[in-house]
Amino acid sequence: MKFSIIIVLLCSTFVCGIVVGKYNYPINQFISKIKKVTKLETSKVVKKETSQKNKLLNKFNKCNIPKTSSLNDYPHVFVGHAYGSPSVATFKSFLAPNIENFIRKNSSKFNSLIFTGDVFFVPSKEKWNKLRTIAGMNMKIFVAPGNHDVERPDSNEIFKMTEFGKKNYPIFTKIDDTPLVIENSVQSNWNVSDITIDLINKIDNQTIIIARHNAPNKDLLTLVNSRSGMSENLRSMEELSQMFDSKKKYYWIIGDSGANKNLPRLSCLVFQNHIFLLNGLGQIVDDSIILYRNQNFFEYVLD
Repeated sequence: MKFSIIIVLLCSTFVCGIVVGKYNYPINQFISKIKKVTKLETSKVVKKETSQKNKLLNKFNKCNIPKTSSLNDYPHVFVGHAYGSPSVATFKSFLAPNIENFIRKNSSKFNSLIFTGDVFFVPSKEKWNKLRTIAGMNMKIFVAPGNHDVERPDSNEIFKMTEFGKKNYPIFTKIDDTPLVIENSVQSNWNVSDITIDLINKIDNQTIIIARHNAPNKDLLTLVNSRSGMSENLRSMEELSQMFDSKKKYYWIIGDSGANKNLPRLSCLVFQNHIFLLNGLGQIVDDSIILYRNQNFFEYVLD
């Protein structure tokens, strides 16, 4: 607001001066003045956003997962924001070319394929069927749907007609004997649903993986692609942690990140016994996916 007022006043002064002939103000000096004000105000906004971002993320410790170029031992593959860049995708777009090529080339080398939302920019039954075709009829495919997949009523109806949308959420399965819970976070407006919390707390295992599209707490908002469908009452990290056993370890795989160059290809953050891996494709150099094998996570950079 302050920035807008300054610009309006400068323009008014310039125009009035020209009209009444009081000022002989060179246009290049006027433009220079505008640029200086713009640069100053932009700098203030960036500093403010950076400060807010740091404040939110300060409660987390950073972590790293090792990179690998190997697909040995039939890993499980997690893919976030599979359609890629919002600025490149069109109505007809399928998967981002880098992940489509990866699946076509390597589907025989991995055990299961878990999509953490926004699989297609504009879904259709034909695209969901094509996904099954390129992955192979025997591939285990799970989908934690994103806003592009189910937020619009027509997209949601299409999803429900496919094999992937006929399952009831949350889905419980195991990968390498590790419990995996797959949630529809769009349906619960980002918050972890009571049904999911109850399911997770009943699992008798020290390590549990939760795959979902949206960040489950408001302290991670600076790392997400958008805030579409987010509840105004999204829990804080502290509130979320109180819902779970403090003696167990929880890995949260979040697919709503990485869509643009201002976001990391993969973020790894820790709060007490909760580890968050935020990841997604943006058709950007070093786009990556997450592999899970032998009870360990790895980052795999796509070609």
